[in-house]
Amino acid sequence: MSLVTAVTVPPRPAALLEPIIGGPRYKELVRAADQVRQLLAGRTIWNINSTAIGGGVAEMLQVLVGYVSDLGIPIGWLVITGDAQFFAITKRLHNQIHGDLAGGPLGAAEAHHYTRMLTANAVELLGRIRPGDVALLHDPQTAGLAEPLARAGARVVWRCHIGVSWENDATRAGWDFLRPHLSSAEGYVFSRRDYVPSWLPDGKVLPRRKWPPCSCAATATWTPSPGRRSSPGRAARALMIRCCCRSPAGTGSRTWQGSCAASPTTSCPAVPGT
Repeated sequence: MSLVTAVTVPPRPAALLEPIIGGPRYKELVRAADQVRQLLAGRTIWNINSTAIGGGVAEMLQVLVGYVSDLGIPIGWLVITGDAQFFAITKRLHNQIHGDLAGGPLGAAEAHHYTRMLTANAVELLGRIRPGDVALLHDPQTAGLAEPLARAGARVVWRCHIGVSWENDATRAGWDFLRPHLSSAEGYVFSRRDYVPSWLPDGKVLPRRKWPPCSCAATATWTPSPGRRSSPGRAARALMIRCCCRSPAGTGSRTWQGSCAASPTTSCPAVPGT
C-alpha cells in the first residue's frame, strides 16, 4: 500500500481575479508568473501535507494550486500518511505549539516513531520529487521530511500555519521536538511574524512581513470541505479582502499583501531569489 497520494486539482482560471485586483495588478501577476516559470526552469513546486480534505491547508491548496496551474507554473500536491500513533504524536505537537502540554512532553519513543514514519514517506516522495524541485512542506506533520528531501537535492521550504505569540513550557517543548528536523530547510513561512521561534535564522524567514492565510478571493462562495459550511457571498468577499487582499482594486490607499497565488507583489516563497 502506498503511503503517498497525489491530489489532482483542475486549473482554476486566474482571470477570475482580474475584477478584484484590477487590470494593472492582474498584468503584474501574469508577468510575475512568467518570471517564476523562468526561474523554475522546468522544475516543479510540490506542496506536501497530511490530508486532502478537511482543515484549512487542504481548502487553501484546492484553490491556490488551481490558480498556479492555470498560470502555467509546474505545481503538484502530494499527501503523506501515517498510522494512528503518528497522528496522535502530531496532534500533541499541534496542541503544544498552541501552548497546551496535556499528555506531557514527547519523548524519545515518540521522536523515533515520528522520524521512522516520515522516513518511509520520504522514500516514496523521492520517486516523484527530482533534485532541484521545490518541496513546500506544510505544518508539523511534514517537518521530518525536510532533511531527507534536502539531502536528495530538493529545495525545501517549511510553511507553518499555526502558532501563538507567546511562550510557555508547552510551546518550548513542541518547538524543541521539531527543531532538529527543520534545520535542513532553506526557508520558513509563518502566518504571523510573532509565531516565529526565536532560534530560527532571521534571514531564512520569508517574507519579513506577515503571511496571512488565504482561500479564494475571486469567488463569493467556494466549495468547502465536507462538514464545513460555505460562507455567504458578501461575507466571504469581505473576509478575503481584509485577511488576504488588504484592499480591493480601486481603493488605492493600502497595498496588496497576502499569501494567495494571486498576490502580484509577493515574491514566491518556494523559489529563493524571487
